[in-house]
Amino acid sequence: MHARLTNYEFRAYLTGTGVVWLHLRSHVLFATNASFSVPAYLRNITGTLKLHAGQSFEIDGVGIDEAPSVSFDGRTMVHGVMLTIPTQLPSVSRSLADLQLQFQFDFQGANIITKIKHLAILRPIRQSRGPHLRADRFAN
Repeated sequence: MHARLTNYEFRAYLTGTGVVWLHLRSHVLFATNASFSVPAYLRNITGTLKLHAGQSFEIDGVGIDEAPSVSFDGRTMVHGVMLTIPTQLPSVSRSLADLQLQFQFDFQGANIITKIKHLAILRPIRQSRGPHLRADRFAN
């Protein structure tokens, strides 16, 4: 079974303790010819994010939606997924990182492992909101 994500952009959030957590909200697409309950058969999701500066961080929290995000089309199961990663870094700059995820399924005693390896984008913490869109900015 092949899998991929629809979004690979992690957003950085500064905690009250002064360290950055990275969050990814995406959808995982599982290529399959049969509809099944992903959460019922999914046993484990593990992964790492390796910054190009050399630091590597384990995924700490994973959430996957119980129900599919869209109706099964005969080829793909789509479920929402949320990943969180604690970094122990005081800040994060806009950069690329190597993401590796592993989904472990148990289908009637058969252990099936699906992997995703992809470049991810790190989006730094925004210190200010910047200009807001206003209707009068577009008036003729």
